[in-house]
Amino acid sequence: MQLTTRFLPMRKYLLIAMFMVSGAAWADWGSGGMYIDDSKLGEFLSGKSWSRPNPAEKAKPTAPAKAGEPEKPAKQKVTLAWLREHFVEFDQRAQENPTKENLEAVMYLKRVLFDKGQNYATRYREVLAENPMVDENTRIPYASSAQAATIKVNGEAIQKANIEMAEVGGLWIFVDAKCEFCKGMLGSAALLKKYTGMPILVVAIDGQRPPGYSETLGPLVTDNGMFKTFGLKLTPSVVYVYKPDARRGLDNTQFLVVAQGFYQLDQLQRSIAYAGYRSVRDRKEFAGMLSADTVRGLDAWNKGVLSVKDLDDIQIDPNDPASIKRAIEPYLEKSMRTPGNTRYAN
Repeated sequence: MQLTTRFLPMRKYLLIAMFMVSGAAWADWGSGGMYIDDSKLGEFLSGKSWSRPNPAEKAKPTAPAKAGEPEKPAKQKVTLAWLREHFVEFDQRAQENPTKENLEAVMYLKRVLFDKGQNYATRYREVLAENPMVDENTRIPYASSAQAATIKVNGEAIQKANIEMAEVGGLWIFVDAKCEFCKGMLGSAALLKKYTGMPILVVAIDGQRPPGYSETLGPLVTDNGMFKTFGLKLTPSVVYVYKPDARRGLDNTQFLVVAQGFYQLDQLQRSIAYAGYRSVRDRKEFAGMLSADTVRGLDAWNKGVLSVKDLDDIQIDPNDPASIKRAIEPYLEKSMRTPGNTRYAN
């Protein structure tokens, strides 16, 4: 008992010395990070560590992220969406503070953007060469010879449309004595009558003989309110009207406003042809005014264009890029095979 009592102070001094020698461990221990296990004292005396993490210590909870503000990753992919969102920010920063670092950031982002565009354009041309359904050259030729052929087909259709429309109707040309451009329009109308046989009726809204008028052009009459009925705003104005006997037993009150203002001959012919074309396309009462061949020729520049109905019918899966081709290509094939009035829904 006496021996045990004599060694107690020695153990006390030994523990004090241990704490003084291991200042770092003492600091950890004092902070709760480490603790001394008396049962391991023998292991310490033999050279082993006597300290280990305190199992009673709970991990400090991290502050929750604010609602609506998800933590952004340190690195992000430079997609087009990312560039649209952030490029202006980097550009403005460089303009406000044009350091080498800020300017290089803008330059490198531009390089990424341009390279994305070049890769897109290169692959676009390759796919275009492989798939004629999406090649604009197949419907509106870029080559001068092919484009000239399309112009020829269209020009012939315009001439045919004027001749066909002259068979069932004619033009009323509204003029007045003070109109500066009416003389020019009457000159265009005289040439039109010569080349196509289009009947002409000259209507003076002020009852006076207009400059440039000749009896060879057609009758001159005074307006009886038709200028207002047709909704016209200025002179010269041109309206296409059916001949009284052209549609026996049918409504002969149909008319087409062709032009308001001065048109040279080629412009006037095109305007007449396409007024008829649009009416045949959209209004059943004008069906048969133009032949099917003439309609196809007038529609030459629309070859391959999808109809309004087809565009409304297309359905795709936005999560499946391949579905876009599967959905649209059949409609393109149809429009390439059957140009003309099939483009439009009645």
